[in-house]
Amino acid sequence: MKGSINNSPTLYQISTLEQGFNLLNKNFFENKLPHVIINKQHNKSPGYFLPNRWKAKKGSSEVHEINLTPSLMIGNNKAIISTLLHEMIHLWQYCIGKAPRQGYHDNNGLTK
Repeated sequence: MKGSINNSPTLYQISTLEQGFNLLNKNFFENKLPHVIINKQHNKSPGYFLPNRWKAKKGSSEVHEINLTPSLMIGNNKAIISTLLHEMIHLWQYCIGKAPRQGYHDNNGLTK
């Protein structure tokens, strides 16, 4: 498979999402966001953010999750990036800004 890491579509997809996260973190959040687990799971929404969802290893701190709906992965790069950025804003609110009540959206900390 052309353009994949070691001919693995899984590794290619994971590394591409990680590169996208790192690029958005640098350009929009001054590299202040912690690394997360980017997961893919079917859902009614394009994506969602889950704080403190995972432990990287026993005794370590918890790791946040950003989940993207797989149907977005099929040839729609704009939707993937915009959804990833949207969920990274929730991550920023949780870690740095002021998170809204669970399940709610706002513009808290993003406009003045």
